[in-house]
Amino acid sequence: MLEIRKLVRGGQITLPKIFREKYQLDEGSLIEIEEKSGCLILRPIKAINKKDAGKLLKNLLQQTKDQMPNMTEDELLSYLHDERKKVRKKYKV
Repeated sequence: MLEIRKLVRGGQITLPKIFREKYQLDEGSLIEIEEKSGCLILRPIKAINKKDAGKLLKNLLQQTKDQMPNMTEDELLSYLHDERKKVRKKYKV
Protein backbone atom coordinates (compact mmCIF):
# COMPACT_ATOMS: atom_id res chain seq x y z
CA MET A 1 0.00 0.00 0.00
CA LEU A 2 1.38 3.39 -0.99
CA GLU A 3 0.49 6.45 1.09
CA ILE A 4 1.79 9.97 0.51
CA ARG A 5 1.85 12.47 3.35
CA LYS A 6 3.01 16.08 3.56
CA LEU A 7 5.65 17.05 6.11
CA VAL A 8 4.31 19.82 8.36
CA ARG A 9 5.80 22.24 10.87
CA GLY A 10 8.46 20.69 13.06
CA GLY A 11 9.06 17.84 10.60
CA GLN A 12 5.90 15.99 11.64
CA ILE A 13 3.77 13.65 9.57
CA THR A 14 0.47 11.98 10.35
CA LEU A 15 0.34 8.21 10.02
CA PRO A 16 -2.83 7.18 8.22
CA LYS A 17 -5.54 5.70 10.44
CA ILE A 18 -5.35 2.35 8.62
CA PHE A 19 -1.72 1.91 9.79
CA ARG A 20 -2.38 3.20 13.31
CA GLU A 21 -5.18 0.67 13.70
CA LYS A 22 -3.32 -2.20 12.03
CA TYR A 23 -0.26 -1.75 14.26
CA GLN A 24 -2.22 -0.64 17.35
CA LEU A 25 -0.47 2.73 17.56
CA ASP A 26 -1.86 5.37 19.89
CA GLU A 27 -0.57 8.69 21.12
CA GLY A 28 2.69 7.99 22.97
CA SER A 29 3.47 4.79 21.06
CA LEU A 30 7.14 4.35 20.20
CA ILE A 31 8.32 3.97 16.61
CA GLU A 32 11.83 3.05 15.55
CA ILE A 33 13.18 4.87 12.49
CA GLU A 34 16.00 3.36 10.43
CA GLU A 35 17.72 4.70 7.33
CA LYS A 36 18.66 1.96 4.89
CA SER A 37 19.66 2.23 1.24
CA GLY A 38 18.26 5.75 0.91
CA CYS A 39 14.92 4.82 2.50
CA LEU A 40 13.38 5.49 5.90
CA ILE A 41 11.93 2.43 7.60
CA LEU A 42 9.41 2.85 10.42
CA ARG A 43 8.89 0.01 12.89
CA PRO A 44 6.49 0.06 15.82
CA ILE A 45 8.04 -0.85 19.16
CA LYS A 46 5.63 -3.09 20.99
CA ALA A 47 5.23 -2.95 24.75
CA ILE A 48 5.60 -6.31 26.46
CA ASN A 49 4.25 -7.67 29.72
CA LYS A 50 6.46 -8.23 32.78
CA LYS A 51 6.62 -12.01 32.31
CA ASP A 52 7.94 -11.69 28.75
CA ALA A 53 10.26 -8.86 29.80
CA GLY A 54 11.75 -11.15 32.45
CA LYS A 55 12.43 -13.84 29.86
CA LEU A 56 14.03 -11.32 27.50
CA LEU A 57 16.17 -9.91 30.30
CA LYS A 58 17.31 -13.40 31.29
CA ASN A 59 18.29 -14.14 27.66
CA LEU A 60 20.06 -10.78 27.35
CA LEU A 61 21.99 -11.42 30.55
CA GLN A 62 23.06 -14.83 29.30
CA GLN A 63 24.17 -13.42 25.92
CA THR A 64 26.04 -10.54 27.55
CA LYS A 65 27.65 -12.89 30.05
CA ASP A 66 28.90 -15.07 27.19
CA GLN A 67 30.26 -12.03 25.36
CA MET A 68 31.85 -10.43 28.41
CA PRO A 69 33.10 -13.29 30.60
CA ASN A 70 35.11 -11.00 32.89
CA MET A 71 32.07 -9.05 34.12
CA THR A 72 30.49 -9.98 37.42
CA GLU A 73 26.72 -10.35 37.71
CA ASP A 74 26.62 -7.04 39.62
CA GLU A 75 28.52 -5.30 36.79
CA LEU A 76 26.09 -6.76 34.25
CA LEU A 77 23.10 -5.57 36.26
CA SER A 78 24.65 -2.11 36.60
CA TYR A 79 25.28 -2.02 32.85
CA LEU A 80 21.67 -3.00 32.10
CA HIS A 81 20.38 -0.44 34.61
CA ASP A 82 22.41 2.30 32.89
CA GLU A 83 21.18 1.21 29.45
CA ARG A 84 17.57 1.27 30.68
CA LYS A 85 18.07 4.83 31.96
CA LYS A 86 19.40 5.90 28.55
CA VAL A 87 16.39 4.43 26.76
CA ARG A 88 13.94 6.02 29.21
CA LYS A 89 15.63 9.39 28.87
CA LYS A 90 15.72 9.16 25.06
CA TYR A 91 12.07 8.16 24.76
CA LYS A 92 10.82 9.96 27.89
CA VAL A 93 9.17 6.82 29.28
